[in-house]
Amino acid sequence: MKITAEIVARYLWACEQQKKLSAQTIKDYRIDLRQFTEFLDAEGAGFDRETVKRYVSELNGRCKPRTVKRKTASLRAFGGWLADEGLAEQSPFLGLRLKVQEPVQLPKTIPLRVVERLLEAARWQMHPGRGVPDSWEGLRDAAVLELLFATGLRVSELCGLQTREVDLIDGTLRICGKGAKERILQITNPDPSLITLTWWAGFCAGMLGLAKQLGWKDT
Repeated sequence: MKITAEIVARYLWACEQQKKLSAQTIKDYRIDLRQFTEFLDAEGAGFDRETVKRYVSELNGRCKPRTVKRKTASLRAFGGWLADEGLAEQSPFLGLRLKVQEPVQLPKTIPLRVVERLLEAARWQMHPGRGVPDSWEGLRDAAVLELLFATGLRVSELCGLQTREVDLIDGTLRICGKGAKERILQITNPDPSLITLTWWAGFCAGMLGLAKQLGWKDT
């Protein structure tokens, strides 16, 4: 189907007067349709499925994914209107699956200086100015942060870590990860995380012994 300036003008009028779309949306539609009709003229083609595929492929080569999606949405709405008005038998987008190339996004990492400040704060909370743990909360927080940064554990893996999976003598952790896949992580001695974990294990053992003396049940 050949798209004329008159058809585009009718569509934009309908968007403004009947659909009551915002001025910004109509502005975007006008730009997107003008660029598309310029592409059609250069190609000597009509508004059909194959032309849409070629146009989207061309957009993928020069536009950001968000822009491609917006322009495609503009054309899809236009195609639907053409079909509704009887100007086309059906929209060229009917049943058409288009692929928008998404950029490969690398995971963002925490800057080293931020990691160092976090660990420093946890260690200070653990034993402010002294060489032994002063607070069980500080000891817990320090053990969590030390292990996360030293081993690269997922938070879910750390939360699910059982005492029987920790070998303080060998400095190893037995981790059950995604898909129930098991792996062994080695903590090099004398790594601060191993020292902190040893203190935490000692604290937990002491609390468990006290609980048993008081007659509490281990549940």
